[in-house]
Amino acid sequence: MVKFLFRGEFPPVPHLLTTLELFRQVRLHPELTTQGPPLQQAITRYASYIEAAATSGDYGCIDLPLDVAWVWFVHCSHPLSYRDDCGRAFGAIVPYHKSAPLYPTQKTLSPAFSPHRQILDYRGKFIPSIDLQDKCVRHAYYMAEALPFSPDDRVTLGFISSRYMKFLKLTYKYGSKQMLVPTKGINLVWQTHMMAPEAYQKDCTKFFKGRPPLLDHTYDPVGRPAPPSAMAATAKLWMKRYNCEYKDPERHVHVSFVKSFLGYMGEQAGTGSN
Repeated sequence: MVKFLFRGEFPPVPHLLTTLELFRQVRLHPELTTQGPPLQQAITRYASYIEAAATSGDYGCIDLPLDVAWVWFVHCSHPLSYRDDCGRAFGAIVPYHKSAPLYPTQKTLSPAFSPHRQILDYRGKFIPSIDLQDKCVRHAYYMAEALPFSPDDRVTLGFISSRYMKFLKLTYKYGSKQMLVPTKGINLVWQTHMMAPEAYQKDCTKFFKGRPPLLDHTYDPVGRPAPPSAMAATAKLWMKRYNCEYKDPERHVHVSFVKSFLGYMGEQAGTGSN
């Protein structure tokens, strides 16, 4: 029997809004999702920033520029690599940037732009183990999947958060036996959860009871797309477990959907879920 870690929605809707805002800003800068010198420079700037942050221990002393925020987001979306890379370089996971505003509304990226000189002082201590250029390019696909979700539709965002929690339960029960494929909404919430790498690791350890110690984000519709049979199998297990269709809600929310969602949330708040 698995006890739910969270009641209500998780991650909170404001965190999803932050992710959507990042995607909307990155979409204005195609150089951040295209292989080439600008993206490579962004990766170097990211490595410089995380070195400075880990060395000083003050993660809020520097406003985070958009290119650094984007590369950091993509790296955190591969939690096993991020955990191991931080461990090798610094001995511990470096928290994702917490200062506000998290993503400055910087419309023009200058190659020489830096909020602080120390960002440019890269010592080469932090070396990502994955090809971040390739991962940033692939992540453009996730942006396209997530952007149709409206920041103004808080009910839908709350609903997909609750479905993500159900997805974790399904993964705990069946994930070791077959590949489970998230919906677009569940994947948005999953990526947002990974933006708190320390909390994500602790949550996975508690939820999965060390099996696995850290749930990696292996869903890759670009490089390794899931076969249609995997989505069909996931939908079948979802129906068997929860007696409802495995799909994201419509963008235009109807009264019946709101009542269904509020009823589910009331049940979670009153009894939890097993």
